[in-house]
Amino acid sequence: MTVYVNGKLLRWVELVSSPEEMRDGKMKRAMYELCALVDQLFNSVDDLDTLSAIDEETLAVAMQTLIVYRKSLESDSK
Repeated sequence: MTVYVNGKLLRWVELVSSPEEMRDGKMKRAMYELCALVDQLFNSVDDLDTLSAIDEETLAVAMQTLIVYRKSLESDSK
């Protein structure tokens, strides 16, 4: 549940943040924490075929959040 809530919250923060805020160290640390939570969830599953619908949605939300963050940093560096 922590991954789900953090992923949803960070996705919202991405939507309302300026490019400067996206590059802030606090945002970077938050994304590192989300990565760690995703890693924990992923490593707690023995077989990906047994993921519950909630776990699948949780991973999807977290991964989408991380992808949007990475793309925002890439677009700022161009």
